[in-house]
Amino acid sequence: MQFTFELSAPVIIMLCTAALCVAFITLYYCPRVARIGRRNRADNLRASGLKVEYGEPLPEVSVVVYAQDQAEQLSRLLPQLLEQDYPSPFEVIVVNEGQSEATEEAVAPLVCRYRNLYLTYTPDGARNLSRKKLALTLGIKAARYPVVAIVDADTSVNSARWLRIIGSHFLNPACEVVIGGTKWDAADDDMRGHGRRAFGAVSDMAIYLSAAIGGRPYRASGHNLAYRKNLFFENKGFSRSLNLRYGDDDVFVSEITRGYNTEVELASDAVNTMHCLNPARAYKEIKLRRMFTGRFISKRSRRMMGGVSSAMFWLWLASSVAAVAMGLPNLLPAAAVLLLGVGLWVPVVLSWRGAMGVLSTRRLTYSIPWHVMARPLWTGYYSICSRRNRTRNYTWG
Repeated sequence: MQFTFELSAPVIIMLCTAALCVAFITLYYCPRVARIGRRNRADNLRASGLKVEYGEPLPEVSVVVYAQDQAEQLSRLLPQLLEQDYPSPFEVIVVNEGQSEATEEAVAPLVCRYRNLYLTYTPDGARNLSRKKLALTLGIKAARYPVVAIVDADTSVNSARWLRIIGSHFLNPACEVVIGGTKWDAADDDMRGHGRRAFGAVSDMAIYLSAAIGGRPYRASGHNLAYRKNLFFENKGFSRSLNLRYGDDDVFVSEITRGYNTEVELASDAVNTMHCLNPARAYKEIKLRRMFTGRFISKRSRRMMGGVSSAMFWLWLASSVAAVAMGLPNLLPAAAVLLLGVGLWVPVVLSWRGAMGVLSTRRLTYSIPWHVMARPLWTGYYSICSRRNRTRNYTWG
């Protein structure tokens, strides 16, 4: 074994390839992931400066809650919504899939206490349409106020200031949509693959949030989304995707959002938490759903942050291994590869640590490199599964 600066042309090519991959990842990929942590800090600063009194009152808001006979979840969520510290009038409209005694029993005591809480149901006989889109349409049509905030029943609103922070954006006449952050609840997920699910959920959210921060919104979470009511009707609701069972938080969002009319809110007090009774099954369902609806929305950000960036990671690995193998017994290529590896993974881990802190209840550190490298493999797996079961994603399926 020896160190020498006499390197063959193939070794130099492999080292240069690895260096170019590192440059792309650190200059393009990492800064976009780091947007999540930076926006969280900036939004925390902005939120801390919000005062009780404003030069003009905050807009009146209707909060529409979509439920699938989730009485227990509603018992947790509704007090969090009804006790919001909001200086302007607001209402909470619960729309449940079909008539449900359990849901009515959970909501009835609160209806007696809070005059701004309402409960309605979707028709039991509705067929060949998206039940969620129908529920949201009924809730939005019933809304009395000009701004509509959307949450699902399996959401936790972690702060009484959530509505104040979200609503304050609509003081700007140009703001028509607010995309809020959502935490993936991985704290109680002790099933096999919990780290993969936590990283997969956060990486999917980070990609669409980063794109929205960069002025290219195309997706949101149904656990934390707000928009002006008139925008819904100007778009004719979900009419363009009535044949799809899903798409209320991505196909529809891609239709109504533009860089100039959309704000992203990642203040800690405005980030909600999504709870899953069965995290493994819920993650797979969400992933398959998003893989299908993804074909109907912009692919640019996902291709650059997903396909191209993933290819760069694997190309870095292949070229690094090749440089070391072809360079032996000279240890200089190995030293160069080690230096490039440190220069690659330190910013990757730090940027993802920041995003995990904002969007997940479980933080990962040492396993992040593995999850980053494995993500395209799992994405390919879910893509195949989605194509096999795509008929169920249509309302006529």
